[in-house]
Amino acid sequence: MKNRYSYFLLFLLAFTFFSFRSNATHIAAADIYITYVGGGADGCSGTSEYKYVVTLDVYAACETGSARLGPTARVDFASTNAGFASFVNMNNPIRDTLDDLCAAFKPVNACRTPANQQYTAYIRHRWQDTIVLPSAQKDWRFWYTTGARNRGIDNIETTVGSQNPQGNLYIEAGLNNLAKYNNSTPRFMVRPLPYICVNQPAVYLNGPFDPNGDSLNTELQTPLNNNATTPYFYRTDGGRNYSALDPIDSDPSNPFKLDGLTGTATFTPQKVNKLVMAFKCTEYERGTNEVLGYIMRDVQISVFPCASPPPVIDAVPPDVISGELIDINGQKGIIACPGSDISFDINTKSANSTSAVYMEANTTTIPGSNFTTNGDGTQSVTGKFTWTPAASDIGEHTLIITTKDSTCSGSGFSIVLKNYTVILLKIVGGLDAGEDIPFCEINPNPVQLFVKGADYVDVQWSTVDGSPTFLDNDNIVNPLLQEPKRTVEYIVQSPQLKGACKARDTVKVMIDESNKVQITPKNPTEPENAMVMCRPGYLQLEALISGRPPKNNVVCGTGNPTLCTNPITATVYGSSVYGKLDYDSLGSNTPVMYNSLRTTKQQFLIRRSEMADADIFSSTIRSIGFETVGTSSPTYQYSNFKILVKCTNKSELKKDDGFENFGMVEVYSAPFVTFEDGLHTYPFSLPYNWDTTKNLIVQICYSDNPTVEVGCGVTSSPPVVKYVPTTYVSGLLLAGVDATALSVCGTDKDARIRDIPARPTFTFSYCEADPLPFDIVWKEGEYLSDTTITTPLAYVPGSSKYVVQTIGRSGCIMRDTLEVYVPKHDFKVTPQDTAICYGVGTPVSAYGGWYYKWYEYDGTDEYKDATGSLNCPTCPEPFVRPAKTTDYRIVISDSVYCYDTFKARVEILPLPDVHILNQDTTIKYGKSFQLLVSGARLYNWSPVSSLSNPNVSYPTASPTEDTRFVVGGIGATGCRAFDTVYVTVDNRDHLQVPSAFSPNGDGRNDVFRVSNLTFERIQEFRVFNRWGQEIFGTTGSNRGWDGTWKGTPQDVGTYSYLIRVGFPDGQVETYRGEVTLIR
Repeated sequence: MKNRYSYFLLFLLAFTFFSFRSNATHIAAADIYITYVGGGADGCSGTSEYKYVVTLDVYAACETGSARLGPTARVDFASTNAGFASFVNMNNPIRDTLDDLCAAFKPVNACRTPANQQYTAYIRHRWQDTIVLPSAQKDWRFWYTTGARNRGIDNIETTVGSQNPQGNLYIEAGLNNLAKYNNSTPRFMVRPLPYICVNQPAVYLNGPFDPNGDSLNTELQTPLNNNATTPYFYRTDGGRNYSALDPIDSDPSNPFKLDGLTGTATFTPQKVNKLVMAFKCTEYERGTNEVLGYIMRDVQISVFPCASPPPVIDAVPPDVISGELIDINGQKGIIACPGSDISFDINTKSANSTSAVYMEANTTTIPGSNFTTNGDGTQSVTGKFTWTPAASDIGEHTLIITTKDSTCSGSGFSIVLKNYTVILLKIVGGLDAGEDIPFCEINPNPVQLFVKGADYVDVQWSTVDGSPTFLDNDNIVNPLLQEPKRTVEYIVQSPQLKGACKARDTVKVMIDESNKVQITPKNPTEPENAMVMCRPGYLQLEALISGRPPKNNVVCGTGNPTLCTNPITATVYGSSVYGKLDYDSLGSNTPVMYNSLRTTKQQFLIRRSEMADADIFSSTIRSIGFETVGTSSPTYQYSNFKILVKCTNKSELKKDDGFENFGMVEVYSAPFVTFEDGLHTYPFSLPYNWDTTKNLIVQICYSDNPTVEVGCGVTSSPPVVKYVPTTYVSGLLLAGVDATALSVCGTDKDARIRDIPARPTFTFSYCEADPLPFDIVWKEGEYLSDTTITTPLAYVPGSSKYVVQTIGRSGCIMRDTLEVYVPKHDFKVTPQDTAICYGVGTPVSAYGGWYYKWYEYDGTDEYKDATGSLNCPTCPEPFVRPAKTTDYRIVISDSVYCYDTFKARVEILPLPDVHILNQDTTIKYGKSFQLLVSGARLYNWSPVSSLSNPNVSYPTASPTEDTRFVVGGIGATGCRAFDTVYVTVDNRDHLQVPSAFSPNGDGRNDVFRVSNLTFERIQEFRVFNRWGQEIFGTTGSNRGWDGTWKGTPQDVGTYSYLIRVGFPDGQVETYRGEVTLIR
């Protein structure tokens, strides 16, 4: 006990410096919420019970004056749409004394001991009462107001400059029970009055929770005075800086923030005072985002001068298993998927070693989760959170982990020091990129991609084939493909989805190929290339169209019904946001075939967009069906059963307008029907045409049932019609007032008509309207027989392009192009007619082609290969050498194998009979020879060097060597013939070498030499004396030995000689002998 009183003294010391103005006004906070407790739809009377519990919590501060409020609280409620207003006086509240004091001070708090104002405490007054609303409406409001605000409030005033906070406190709740008859409003699960320390970061918890599991968003609002339209004003006088964005005037280092998903506010108050904040939490239906309800909270917070910090707690888990920490609206949250085993640890520690720290979590609002601790009651505690969410847990869940030091050890203060970690658990179904998306190839619209289940996570779009995405942003959930051009399969993935999450999905953006048009004929080998016509001419075109023809739109009504052998069957679901969901549960929106009453009238509206979602186009409806379940009397007879239909421009039904009665067409009737469990199909006796520009009304009615079930809800149950939800009023229901009412089928308006956002899951069989013909247009090309038919005849004068266009069933422009190539030839053959001499070839040339083939033509239809008369029959410039006059046919082709055939004629001229009259002969070197030739007009001899005249028929030849003379003779045709003669030249004349000579100067035989040299040449001439001495030598042909040696006459006697002689033909002969020198 000694320690307790020491803390008490410290607390008193602290409060010596902290006091508030106090008076008789004590309201500190107020909450209001509505809970459905009715029995639902009974399935017997055709009514729903709209019974709710209204809960009002008003917190009174135990300050000077009474903190006990009166026994009665009034809550007003009203609906403008219903024209209804009322109130409920709730009595005998349940009072609870609440504080966050340490255990030593709870018994002596200000509520129990009014003198102990320093031990702040509150009394919560909880009023509850049950009310029954008269009808389902979207705009039910419930409100409460009181005038007992605290005068010491610092941040608001009733009027600008009044400095008076003492206006009224006003809160309200809203409920939409038309969308869901059994809907409840959300509520704040955390008590509104924490103790907050000045100049310390604070976490203010609201703990929004919805018992229906809908989406919630909490926002800050200005406190209200008297009513919903009269707000307070935030004070800005005297250095105050309060505002609608910061009602606390938080320290700039920790500006005021509110997480709308968790309802958690963070701030650091700078002054010790009393401040008012107000919050509004709105409930939205998942998928449609329709507002289902809201609540308000008004709270006065007290900022105390406490200095000791609370235990430190991890702001975020250090590690998350099967989940990922992500940023959600600036706060850390965890994203995971159903089936993932989420777990993580959280640590807390007090700065005081003697503290007893405890941790806890709000697992009761997260069914199936578990939170365990290790070290509770010590300075340091570790908590472990585990949860395996189910598919029903998809959505947002706020986990609040509280750490508290309740020992007041070392704090010098009386309050339990608390700290919090608030984690939003976002459970998603994984990535869903949706169905594949077709687009028109020629007239494409931008393609909007969207991936569900990617809220607050990073996403990355890519393509399966690795090509560029061409999206406006690869990292958002809804990128836009502005100009789709080809079929692409996209991948979207998120690295933050782990565990059982579907972290990857694909979607294909594809060219709509439900219809195609193709022009025929095409290039047979390469259809993508131009078709070749070798010459201008006529071409039969045809546009081949595949796929179903364009949809037709028939006029609503019974005229000219479409006939078909096999009607199409399709099921129509509700509004697209709900997908293909239907229900068979009993509720206020459930169509029921009541068997405890004798008559019921039901009328339902189907929007044209919903028919289109079911792929139903303008058609003749042949039957309608719906399924019933749950009947206990399958043989019960419903009499005078009728179904009526009508096209309408109405987009929803209104009970104030009553049932549609004008123009309804009866399409089925039967004396009686039964509703055993299963699908019931009713063939139309009068087929009905539906126009796609209209919505469709279906009316079902029965009357005068011969019996009624008396044990409904106890011993019997009626058939329940399977139904689909809609975002609008799609059904009107009216049942007989009781079992004595025989028929409501003729009733158009009645106050008892109920409107519901639901209708049966209808199945239609229908014959689609006879399709429209394809609207064919040939947009290019001249000389078409008709530009609006599929098979026009075209005259093609030259290279042309033909384009056919039509519109397919899905509205896509279809187009095909045929290019026709007519080549322009510049083929020619030169010469086309020529003459050549026999045996003489000539080049012939063909030009401008890609391929050539030469043939011989003999006047028949047969072409013969020309290989024998020319050197290359496939060359453009062959050398022609025919043996006789020949006609040629030259086939020339271009690069696309278009052929032309050309003619060429080669005439063979006879050769002259050229004949040399001389025979081959031999002549002596240096002699001449007369040549003679006949048979031609002109002659030309060769070689010409030894001829007297090469251009006459009788030239003289003087050859110095063996020579073959060729003569060419040109006849009258200009052809030339040749003849030859061979003339041999004898170069071997006998040389005369003297046997003696007499060098005596008498002029006779004075010199020793060869005397008869003509064409020969002395190559070596030497003379030797008897002793072998060379006494004479020369190489000249004109010199000889004069009988001297070195100028001295030699003696008479015999001398030896050596003579070498060269002949014109290159031969060399040697002569040896003796010569006598005489005087």
